[in-house]
Amino acid sequence: GDELRFRYDTDYSEDAEGHIKIVPDLWINGRRREVDFDNWPLAESPVMTLKDGILRIDQGGERVVADWSGELPRVKRR
Repeated sequence: GDELRFRYDTDYSEDAEGHIKIVPDLWINGRRREVDFDNWPLAESPVMTLKDGILRIDQGGERVVADWSGELPRVKRR
């Protein structure tokens, strides 16, 4: 498999809304890579993706979508 290495700075700063954004440096197989972490899914596989508070699972012809982007979670099955 591929070797992933992350390094996080300890100098965190707050944005205008008071949130702290932690962006790591990334190496894949020993080569430094620039990655747009704002648009990178938190988790992704052939059957599942978790991005922007939305979990999508596609397996066996069925799709489940759990949406946590609003005030309350919503779950849909298709």
